[in-house]
Amino acid sequence: MTQMCEQGQCVAFVGQWSVWLVKGQVDSTTSSGEAWDLYNPFAGEAPDPYVAIGILGETFIDGTSETVDDTTSPLWNENLGDYTAAEFVQGILFNVRDTDGGGLFNLMGRCTLRGVVQAGTWMLMRSTGDCVGAVEFLEIRLVER
Repeated sequence: MTQMCEQGQCVAFVGQWSVWLVKGQVDSTTSSGEAWDLYNPFAGEAPDPYVAIGILGETFIDGTSETVDDTTSPLWNENLGDYTAAEFVQGILFNVRDTDGGGLFNLMGRCTLRGVVQAGTWMLMRSTGDCVGAVEFLEIRLVER
């Protein structure tokens, strides 16, 4: 059981959720206006996004999604792992990257899902402050375990 307290009021909650990465939208250029794959002679014109997931503030990532080649509108629809209520309080971090092959990547941006959560679909958007950088939105689905 995990408790979240604010101004002397505490709420207890329990649970575990599977985190499904559904889809996203990313900018086609960097903040300086260059194409993501400008210096990669083997890549197409659009970025090759994938997502690395982990717990906010921790050093290591827990896993990654598949890479979707040459798109600004990736469709993943894959399970990135299970997280507990306590981990959601700390925050789940989604790093969106453009792969350059051979283990090299550029960080495009990141989104954070933090706090008390419930099963359902969540839209993490740049316009609401959930995402920063070249990530316009990520659609995440949480399935209670």
